[in-house]
Amino acid sequence: MRAIPLLLLAQLCVSSAPVLITLCDLPPATVAAGRLLGASLFFLPFALPRIRRELAGVARADIVRVCIGGALFGIHFVLFIGAFKLTSFESAVVVLSFQPMTALLLGQWMLGERSNGGMWLAVLAAFIGLAMLVWNDATVDDGASNLDRVLGDLCVIGACVLIVISYIFGRRLRQKLSFPVYIVIFFACGGFASVICAILMGERPATNDAEPWLWLLALIFLPTITGHALFHYLVKHVRVFSINIVFVLEPLMAVSAKWLIDDPERFGPAELGGIQIAGAVLLLAGVTVGLAARERGLKKP
Repeated sequence: MRAIPLLLLAQLCVSSAPVLITLCDLPPATVAAGRLLGASLFFLPFALPRIRRELAGVARADIVRVCIGGALFGIHFVLFIGAFKLTSFESAVVVLSFQPMTALLLGQWMLGERSNGGMWLAVLAAFIGLAMLVWNDATVDDGASNLDRVLGDLCVIGACVLIVISYIFGRRLRQKLSFPVYIVIFFACGGFASVICAILMGERPATNDAEPWLWLLALIFLPTITGHALFHYLVKHVRVFSINIVFVLEPLMAVSAKWLIDDPERFGPAELGGIQIAGAVLLLAGVTVGLAARERGLKKP
């Protein structure tokens, strides 16, 4: 039970990311690299005394897998952060709630996990809700580029897929290594992958303004160290169902934070039309029901 408050704390911190990303006016891959390399350096002093001894006891293939997982995690960050430059704040955070459903689908495909009729009905509902959100962005007439909006939505969907695959690649080694050693390797690989993305994208983050770098520092400590890193710590102590179900809270937390800040100049106007609301409700309901159906299915002999 003591893990549940930590789980909620982690989700609260992760939910601060959309607001902080919007405030941090730096290129996407630069932000991703700064977050992951900064977090890796934070945990490095705790990992150094044991890293050589622990790595000597694991297979090289497992180390390669966690490095691939970390790199995919970094690209997830690049895609998700970049989406805020393309689509609306609301669309980015609501589409991200498709992540648990992605975990259900990839768990069935890559891990051979059991499924049932309730799960697939929920998947269908979530897909319809997701399609409504993307369709709204493709057809809304508000002066913004519809192509950019759809591309932003696709970036978030791609980010959902990559973060789930990254967890699948890294979870075996997470069981064998201490938390500091695992998280340093995982975040460092993600950070280096983000640096490569920044170079390939030709990003030039030079700025004399200190404010964006202060927001980047907040991104390192709040959603990355206290959020994502805490999720990786808890994955050994709570059920995957519990971790997935709290992801459904992120759109509510992030959109509520935007409304409380009430800064249309930075965050854009409030965008929750009828189609968006219906699509969001259908998507979130599908995700919640799908996770519950999977949990019931796993309890059956």
